[in-house]
Amino acid sequence: MSNLQVEPKLYFENVSYKLNHLIYTDFESTENEAQITITDSYEILNIAKKELILNVKRYISTTPSKLFELNIEVILNLPLNQKEKKFDGSIADLKSYVSRNVLSIINNSNAMETISLLASQITSAYARVPVITPPVFISEDEKK
Repeated sequence: MSNLQVEPKLYFENVSYKLNHLIYTDFESTENEAQITITDSYEILNIAKKELILNVKRYISTTPSKLFELNIEVILNLPLNQKEKKFDGSIADLKSYVSRNVLSIINNSNAMETISLLASQITSAYARVPVITPPVFISEDEKK
């Protein structure tokens, strides 16, 4: 038998998220066309044996002319399964796993889909064509 170490996996139950921060700024502009810029970021607020809490942010702006800016923040609460699929590693293993896989965790949570929908609803509510953004976290590597 080899000493092959199996990568731990996280299983979440009852995932929830709540709107933490929302700012929409509409600028007076005679321009009707602009390039959309999307910046996604996250902050790990807590990693514990029972839950993972993330703050996920999407900032949308326009260039070269400023038509609007939209900043959305969602707190993502991911309770870890405590029964049949319980994480059995140490807290250090858990932190290491989360730091390596955080984008996958965010994208599989459905939070980015909700943020994308919210952005389109807000932009369409102010007499603009709705801005439809990708329903996934856009990392800096993917922008290149």
